[in-house]
Amino acid sequence: MEDAQDAKSQSNTNENKQNDTDKKQNYIEVSMGPQSLSNEEMQSKRDKVMAERNKKLQERMAAMAQRRMKRSATSSSKQQKEAIQKFVKEFTATYDEIEDDIANNQHMINLNN
Repeated sequence: MEDAQDAKSQSNTNENKQNDTDKKQNYIEVSMGPQSLSNEEMQSKRDKVMAERNKKLQERMAAMAQRRMKRSATSSSKQQKEAIQKFVKEFTATYDEIEDDIANNQHMINLNN
């Protein structure tokens, strides 16, 4: 019976060691050095970093917008293509009618002279 208790005690000791190891793996120890910059200097540095981040973000957003505009300009939708084709067809028909009218009027003028 003592052997069973010793085995159980040894098992508990091993579990405690494992728990301690797990705890150490889950935590990061951080230590802070003495503050060498004033609050104003630290704020100034933070502002510079944030300004740089904002600048890079704006540049990325502008590049994304430019790519999006370029894609939409080169890849028209089916509906847009159909509308353009219809416009060209109607415009060409109107142009041809006007040309025919001009030709007929020119012919009439030549006949009257």
